[in-house]
Amino acid sequence: LVNGKHHILKRKKINYKVGVSLRYKNIFQFHPEYKGTKTLVIGSYSVKETKNILLMVADLEGMLFKGHPLIDNKIFSDHLNKTIIPTQINIYDLFSQTALIIGGASGSLAEGIACGVSILVIANENELLTNPLAEVGKGKMWDIAYNKTDILVKSAELLNYRNEHKDEIAEITSWYRRHFFVEPTKENIKQTFELN
Repeated sequence: LVNGKHHILKRKKINYKVGVSLRYKNIFQFHPEYKGTKTLVIGSYSVKETKNILLMVADLEGMLFKGHPLIDNKIFSDHLNKTIIPTQINIYDLFSQTALIIGGASGSLAEGIACGVSILVIANENELLTNPLAEVGKGKMWDIAYNKTDILVKSAELLNYRNEHKDEIAEITSWYRRHFFVEPTKENIKQTFELN
């Protein structure tokens, strides 16, 4: 079972089927307004990756940091400063305030784009990239950054595009919702798990 039809792959020995997105149920109650102005840094399950991201964005100002729920933020105390403020606010409340999310290998990036937030994926040129997004919206609503210069340039490009192409941003948001997630309604749950 996969979260959405985008994840169905053509494999001879694997039978893919679209399931319901139990973890992502809040996406379907969220109504994007595209009014957020903040930058949110999202930590992943990998402490090393999160520390690397925090080092790369250390020179930017006015960011919130939401760590992975299973990782204690105290681990990152040396990487947080006056410009990177940790928060425990619910991620969906943060989405409504946010224009740009910066992060790595995290399902929260897919959640964010499906809730109308632009995404900057931080990657390391020497390591395998785990990008949870599709090619749809690349360079418009999301992009990849490999270094501090990329972060500055691509953040500005994404935010400018967001401000100048609101209708297209809304279409990309809608595409991700339709292709990456299935609402966990009673009917969809029954169908997924073949319940009578």
